[in-house]
Amino acid sequence: MHSRAAIPPSFSIRPIRLEDEAALAQLLVTCREDAFHWRDAGSFALADFAIETAGERMWVAEGSDGSVWGFISIWEPDDFIHHLYVHPNCQRNGVGEELMRKVLAFKETTWRLKCPVANAPGLAFYEKHGWTVEDRGVDVGSDYFLMRSPAPGREETSAPGPVA
Repeated sequence: MHSRAAIPPSFSIRPIRLEDEAALAQLLVTCREDAFHWRDAGSFALADFAIETAGERMWVAEGSDGSVWGFISIWEPDDFIHHLYVHPNCQRNGVGEELMRKVLAFKETTWRLKCPVANAPGLAFYEKHGWTVEDRGVDVGSDYFLMRSPAPGREETSAPGPVA
C-alpha cells in the first residue's frame, strides 16, 4: 500500500488531453495495485488504460502543479461510469467527489457503475453520495455490485448498507 501524504486540496477538473495518456495509464495501475487487494498485482498493465477507455469521454483531476491526481471515464450510450480513480496520495481531498459531480452535471440522468464487492472503501464512497445497489454480478473473476446514482435533482443522502 502507498502512504497517504497530506497534500493541499488545490486541483481542477478538465477534459483529457492526448499528453495525459501515459500518466493516466500509470495512475490506473497504481490505483488498482493499491485498492484491488484480491487480485495479483502482476495482472495490471499499462496497456489496460487504452484498451478499457477506448471511445469513452474522460475528465482529469489536475493538481495546481500540473500533476494528474485522478480521472473519470464514461460510456455515454449506456450512461455508465466505467472508471473513477484517484491516486492513493490524493484521496480524501474531494477529488473523487468533484470528478463525479462533473459527470452528473454533464448529463442529467441516472448513471450506473460496477463496484467490486471487495472494494469496501469504494462502496462506502458511492453510498455516501447516495448511490444504491441494484444488482450483483461477476466480471473478470470478481463479484461486483451494479450501482445506480441518485435521481437527477435529488439531494445526495447516505444510503443503507450493501445488499447481500
